[in-house]
Amino acid sequence: MREDSPLKTVECVCIHETDKAIRIEPPEYVKPENKADDIGKWIPKSQIHPTSQVNIRGDVGNLIISEWIFQQKEKENDKGWNGYNHD
Repeated sequence: MREDSPLKTVECVCIHETDKAIRIEPPEYVKPENKADDIGKWIPKSQIHPTSQVNIRGDVGNLIISEWIFQQKEKENDKGWNGYNHD
């Protein structure tokens, strides 16, 4: 990510991690009763800002990502960022 890229902040928990990406969900969706609503998103690690609180599996807090990936993930399905707190 370029240092001067516009940023977005998303409150979430990281539920899975690979070498190149993390899968996130809103904190309240981690509960088993909410699993029917799959609104998880894969975020490339290359799009995560170094000051992000969420980087690896189990992290909870504010994920700081590029505005570009935020917009791309918003278009991914009809749910967009519904269920997530973000700025």
